Amino acid sequence: MVGSSKPKQTVAKQQRSGDGDGGDKQKTNGPKKVKSKQQKKMSFAQAQDVYMRLKREKDEERQRERDEREKRNETIAATNKSRKKMNQALAKKNKKGQPNLNAQMDVLLERIQKRVEKEKNGGTYKPNSLSRSLSWRLQQVFVDRTCELYKKK
Repeated sequence: MVGSSKPKQTVAKQQRSGDGDGGDKQKTNGPKKVKSKQQKKMSFAQAQDVYMRLKREKDEERQRERDEREKRNETIAATNKSRKKMNQALAKKNKKGQPNLNAQMDVLLERIQKRVEKEKNGGTYKPNSLSRSLSWRLQQVFVDRTCELYKKK
Protein backbone atom coordinates (compact mmCIF):
# COMPACT_ATOMS: atom_id res chain seq x y z
CA MET A 1 0.00 0.00 0.00
CA VAL A 2 2.80 2.35 0.69
CA GLY A 3 4.10 1.89 -2.83
CA SER A 4 0.74 2.54 -4.40
CA SER A 5 0.28 5.95 -2.79
CA LYS A 6 3.68 7.23 -3.86
CA PRO A 7 3.00 7.26 -7.61
CA LYS A 8 -0.19 9.28 -7.04
CA GLN A 9 1.76 11.94 -5.20
CA THR A 10 4.36 12.26 -7.96
CA VAL A 11 1.66 12.54 -10.61
CA ALA A 12 -0.07 15.28 -8.62
CA LYS A 13 3.22 17.16 -8.18
CA GLN A 14 4.04 16.85 -11.87
CA GLN A 15 0.63 18.21 -12.86
CA ARG A 16 0.99 21.17 -10.50
CA SER A 17 4.46 22.03 -11.65
CA GLY A 18 3.62 21.62 -15.32
CA ASP A 19 6.36 19.06 -16.02
CA GLY A 20 4.06 16.09 -16.42
CA ASP A 21 3.68 14.01 -19.53
CA GLY A 22 0.40 15.71 -20.40
CA GLY A 23 1.80 19.26 -20.16
CA ASP A 24 3.15 21.12 -23.20
CA LYS A 25 5.33 23.50 -21.21
CA GLN A 26 9.03 22.88 -21.04
CA LYS A 27 11.00 24.13 -18.11
CA THR A 28 14.25 25.85 -18.95
CA ASN A 29 16.86 26.33 -16.33
CA GLY A 30 18.92 28.73 -18.44
CA PRO A 31 19.66 32.33 -17.37
CA LYS A 32 16.81 34.83 -17.78
CA LYS A 33 17.34 37.69 -20.18
CA VAL A 34 17.78 40.85 -18.19
CA LYS A 35 17.68 44.19 -19.91
CA SER A 36 20.79 46.16 -19.46
CA LYS A 37 20.66 49.64 -17.95
CA GLN A 38 21.24 51.15 -21.36
CA GLN A 39 18.27 49.32 -22.85
CA LYS A 40 16.09 50.39 -19.92
CA LYS A 41 17.16 54.01 -20.44
CA MET A 42 16.40 53.78 -24.15
CA SER A 43 12.94 52.35 -23.55
CA PHE A 44 12.26 55.06 -20.95
CA ALA A 45 13.46 57.73 -23.35
CA GLN A 46 11.23 56.32 -26.09
CA ALA A 47 8.24 56.30 -23.77
CA GLN A 48 9.05 59.84 -22.70
CA ASP A 49 9.31 60.95 -26.35
CA VAL A 50 5.95 59.39 -27.13
CA TYR A 51 4.42 61.10 -24.10
CA MET A 52 5.90 64.47 -25.04
CA ARG A 53 4.73 64.13 -28.65
CA LEU A 54 1.18 63.28 -27.54
CA LYS A 55 1.22 66.14 -25.04
CA ARG A 56 2.41 68.56 -27.73
CA GLU A 57 -0.34 67.40 -30.11
CA LYS A 58 -2.97 67.85 -27.39
CA ASP A 59 -1.67 71.34 -26.61
CA GLU A 60 -1.74 72.29 -30.30
CA GLU A 61 -5.31 70.99 -30.60
CA ARG A 62 -6.39 72.97 -27.53
CA GLN A 63 -4.71 76.12 -28.87
CA ARG A 64 -6.39 75.69 -32.26
CA GLU A 65 -9.79 75.22 -30.61
CA ARG A 66 -9.18 78.26 -28.39
CA ASP A 67 -8.29 80.38 -31.45
CA GLU A 68 -11.38 79.21 -33.31
CA ARG A 69 -13.56 79.99 -30.27
CA GLU A 70 -12.06 83.50 -29.97
CA LYS A 71 -12.55 84.16 -33.67
CA ARG A 72 -16.16 82.97 -33.50
CA ASN A 73 -16.81 85.14 -30.43
CA GLU A 74 -15.31 88.18 -32.18
CA THR A 75 -17.57 87.72 -35.22
CA ILE A 76 -20.59 87.26 -32.95
CA ALA A 77 -19.68 90.40 -31.01
CA ALA A 78 -19.26 92.41 -34.23
CA THR A 79 -22.60 91.15 -35.54
CA ASN A 80 -24.35 91.98 -32.27
CA LYS A 81 -22.78 95.44 -32.27
CA SER A 82 -24.01 96.20 -35.78
CA ARG A 83 -27.48 94.85 -34.98
CA LYS A 84 -27.66 96.98 -31.88
CA LYS A 85 -26.67 100.05 -33.91
CA MET A 86 -29.30 99.26 -36.54
CA ASN A 87 -32.02 98.66 -33.96
CA GLN A 88 -31.22 101.91 -32.18
CA ALA A 89 -31.49 103.80 -35.47
CA LEU A 90 -34.75 102.07 -36.39
CA ALA A 91 -36.23 102.70 -32.93
CA LYS A 92 -35.77 106.48 -33.12
CA LYS A 93 -38.98 108.46 -32.90
CA ASN A 94 -39.80 112.10 -33.58
CA LYS A 95 -41.56 114.46 -31.15
CA LYS A 96 -44.98 113.10 -32.07
CA GLY A 97 -43.86 109.49 -31.51
CA GLN A 98 -43.71 108.55 -35.16
CA PRO A 99 -40.74 106.63 -36.59
CA ASN A 100 -37.81 108.71 -37.80
CA LEU A 101 -37.77 107.90 -41.52
CA ASN A 102 -34.46 109.67 -42.08
CA ALA A 103 -32.74 107.23 -39.69
CA GLN A 104 -34.46 104.30 -41.39
CA MET A 105 -33.27 105.52 -44.80
CA ASP A 106 -29.71 105.72 -43.47
CA VAL A 107 -29.92 102.14 -42.18
CA LEU A 108 -31.21 100.90 -45.52
CA LEU A 109 -28.55 102.88 -47.37
CA GLU A 110 -25.87 101.26 -45.21
CA ARG A 111 -27.21 97.81 -46.03
CA ILE A 112 -27.21 98.57 -49.74
CA GLN A 113 -23.66 99.90 -49.58
CA LYS A 114 -22.52 96.73 -47.86
CA ARG A 115 -24.23 94.69 -50.55
CA VAL A 116 -22.58 96.72 -53.34
CA GLU A 117 -19.15 96.33 -51.69
CA LYS A 118 -19.70 92.61 -51.36
CA GLU A 119 -20.66 92.32 -55.03
CA LYS A 120 -17.58 94.32 -56.04
CA ASN A 121 -15.37 91.92 -54.10
CA GLY A 122 -16.75 88.94 -55.99
CA GLY A 123 -19.50 87.92 -53.59
CA THR A 124 -22.98 87.03 -54.73
CA TYR A 125 -26.07 88.87 -53.61
CA LYS A 126 -28.67 86.94 -51.63
CA PRO A 127 -31.86 88.92 -51.16
CA ASN A 128 -33.25 89.00 -47.63
CA SER A 129 -36.72 89.73 -46.35
CA LEU A 130 -36.02 93.47 -46.17
CA SER A 131 -35.22 93.86 -49.86
CA ARG A 132 -38.25 91.74 -50.83
CA SER A 133 -40.59 93.78 -48.67
CA LEU A 134 -39.47 97.15 -50.02
CA SER A 135 -41.36 98.51 -52.93
CA TRP A 136 -39.67 98.88 -56.28
CA ARG A 137 -39.68 102.66 -55.99
CA LEU A 138 -37.86 102.70 -52.65
CA GLN A 139 -35.23 100.34 -54.00
CA GLN A 140 -34.69 102.66 -56.96
CA VAL A 141 -34.29 105.65 -54.63
CA PHE A 142 -31.70 103.78 -52.59
CA VAL A 143 -29.79 102.68 -55.66
CA ASP A 144 -29.81 106.20 -57.08
CA ARG A 145 -28.61 107.66 -53.79
CA THR A 146 -25.88 105.02 -53.54
CA CYS A 147 -24.73 105.75 -57.08
CA GLU A 148 -24.56 109.46 -56.30
CA LEU A 149 -22.38 108.79 -53.27
CA TYR A 150 -19.98 106.65 -55.29
CA LYS A 151 -19.80 109.27 -58.05
CA LYS A 152 -18.75 111.89 -55.51
CA LYS A 153 -15.83 109.72 -54.41
